[in-house]
Order: sequence, then structure tokens, then C-alpha cells
Amino acid sequence: MKVYKCPIPEPNYGDYSNWQSIDKKFYTDLKTYITNILNYKGGLTGKLFMIPWADGHAVYMVGQGANNTKPFLIHCPVGDAWDVPEYMTRGITKADIIRQAVDFNDYVG
Repeated sequence: MKVYKCPIPEPNYGDYSNWQSIDKKFYTDLKTYITNILNYKGGLTGKLFMIPWADGHAVYMVGQGANNTKPFLIHCPVGDAWDVPEYMTRGITKADIIRQAVDFNDYVG
């Protein structure tokens, strides 16, 4: 699975007291960028795909073309901004994304 660097600025947490709303705004902004600027509007666009890593998760947002083409991932530098090595995302399939991706409105943390 192809993984791209995040095209929008990283969230600024300050003292982390409001991290949940900051994350939600970041996810909303990234989904807007993917759909309106990059023009990827497939059914999986905007879902989150997480890979357990260190003491948390590496978080990625899914992008997909309007005709439900092969999805891709965009790294989300939220929280500790964990990212996994390329070899860990190489074998991820569309079926994996469908099975494990969640709506960001259902996920905080």
C-alpha cells in the first residue's frame, strides 16, 4: 500500500488539554483536502487505518478515487505521530482497509 506524507500542517497541541477536538479538526481538514483539493472521493476516503506501534498506533487516513480504485494511505501526525517502516505497509490490501478502517468521528485516541 502506498503511503504519502501528510499534505497539511501538523496539529498544534499546546498543553494537550484539548487534544480530542484538535485531532477531530485535523481529521476533518485532511479529509476536506483529500476530497476537494486532491479530488479523491471514493467510499473509503476519510476513513482511518491504524497499525499498532510502540505505545500507541500509527494513524493513516485512507484516500480512494471516485470509482473505488485501489486506496492509498496518508500519514496522520497526531498524538506521538507514530509512523511505521515501509515494509509494514507494503502488503496491506484493499480488503484489509475495508475490514479495519474506522470513521474518524467514531475514533478518538
